[in-house]
Amino acid sequence: MSAPMTLHERLAVAKFFAEYFASYRESVLDPEARTEMTIGERTPVKFGGQFAAWVSLPNTARTATVKDKAAFLAWVKRHMPDEVETAEVVRPATQRALLADAKARGGCWLDKASGELVPIDGVEAGDGKLTPRVELDDLAAVVIGQAWREGLIDISPMLALPAGPDRGEPGE
Repeated sequence: MSAPMTLHERLAVAKFFAEYFASYRESVLDPEARTEMTIGERTPVKFGGQFAAWVSLPNTARTATVKDKAAFLAWVKRHMPDEVETAEVVRPATQRALLADAKARGGCWLDKASGELVPIDGVEAGDGKLTPRVELDDLAAVVIGQAWREGLIDISPMLALPAGPDRGEPGE
């Protein structure tokens, strides 16, 4: 049996596993969920017969963000010059309204005078990332902890930790 870890070791291991599992979820679990789950699906998760969580795959939200501030500002100057403040920034309410329009109209603004849809320079619109949602129950820690102690949870397939070159102490 190994010796108890020091505080510094526990902090390092906690940091590693937080980053490792976040990366594992993003690179392995989320893509797997996108292929195996259907949008709108909501499934209860139980361990040892005890409810622990809901897992669902919500539909993606439409998004619009300013990716190129200079191009966006130039566009607003050209199409809505009264909405540019002296400090050369787009008024926040106008930016919110234009981003809402861009979300709804695929990156375009509806010029009500002409009825024309005008692409908004500097704005990127699209769909958010399709990602499963996990809603843990208030007792999830208790349920999962008990299932873990009873040997009902095996995370070893998720712990295919990378093997690296033999490295010495820093500075060696």
